[in-house]
Amino acid sequence: MRARNVLLLLCVLFAVTPAARAAGPASVFIEDLTLTELRDLIATSAKAYPDIKLDVIRLLLAEPLFPQPGTDRIVAAITRHAKQVLGIDVPVVGVPLYTDARHYAAAGIPIVLYGAGPRSILEANAHNADENLRLNDLRAATKIVALTAAELLRSQ
Repeated sequence: MRARNVLLLLCVLFAVTPAARAAGPASVFIEDLTLTELRDLIATSAKAYPDIKLDVIRLLLAEPLFPQPGTDRIVAAITRHAKQVLGIDVPVVGVPLYTDARHYAAAGIPIVLYGAGPRSILEANAHNADENLRLNDLRAATKIVALTAAELLRSQ
């Protein structure tokens, strides 16, 4: 039996860092494609299948997080308490994540994402059926966030 009408919803999540945006598209990685280039790539791939009708629409645009005034104070407190609790320097890095925190950032509220657990999304198996978090990591992150919140509230 052959399906006649099939709707394929292709969800592509790509993040563009401020540096990549400034430099413009420079490679074939999906993170570096503009929306037009992504549409062209999909259309070119679909040409091999003449029975396919293709419509590419953007349902949502999630802009990357940018540091807001006050972010450095939060980062300094988190890294200081992370070193105290974990005994290591926690690097300050950006990761391509889709997060509702962007709404707060868009309103000018300083945002720092800090999570418990493995140091990478891949290691945590994030957003998969067997996403994992060790209880010791959860306890440590809880201490770090509590110490950070207490420090920031004291300095208000």
